[in-house]
Amino acid sequence: MKIEKQIHKSPMKHRHPVNFYLAVTLAAMLFIFIQSAFPASVSNVESRSIVAVLAKILGVDRRSLTFLVRKSAHFIEYLILGSCLMLLWDQWKLQKKQKPDNAYFAAYFPWLTGSLYAVSDEFHQRFVSGRSCELRDILIDSCGVAIGAFVIALLNRRRRPRRRKAWKTGRKRQ
Repeated sequence: MKIEKQIHKSPMKHRHPVNFYLAVTLAAMLFIFIQSAFPASVSNVESRSIVAVLAKILGVDRRSLTFLVRKSAHFIEYLILGSCLMLLWDQWKLQKKQKPDNAYFAAYFPWLTGSLYAVSDEFHQRFVSGRSCELRDILIDSCGVAIGAFVIALLNRRRRPRRRKAWKTGRKRQ
């Protein structure tokens, strides 16, 4: 009997979901750091291979496509980081048995954390050969974090059962 109950447990209901989300968030941060540590020559080779494929498929000018691919990579990396940070924040709040924030406010702390990481990442790039620190990239990264965190906040809000207020149901509070 006990074995059957253990087999049918959901993988998300393990004892320490905060540790899991922390590990995933740190892995996303490490990935971003490693990508930023590559010199411009390596980064350009990676971009060119993707641009070559897309240029053939779309029939678009490579120069404008290169810019789009490079900035999209920034956005997507930080969209994933924002999602991870929001999941971590939500699990931490649940573990502390605190009331979940509304979706607008809940995304603030993950956005702030991700944006500060974007600033540190751009600062790190100043010391990498051929790379630079650009305000435009920080803004793109911050937008990615904000959208990732906000989407997860909205999804989590829809997933949780909502309590009805006493005045809406016509019943007295207990």
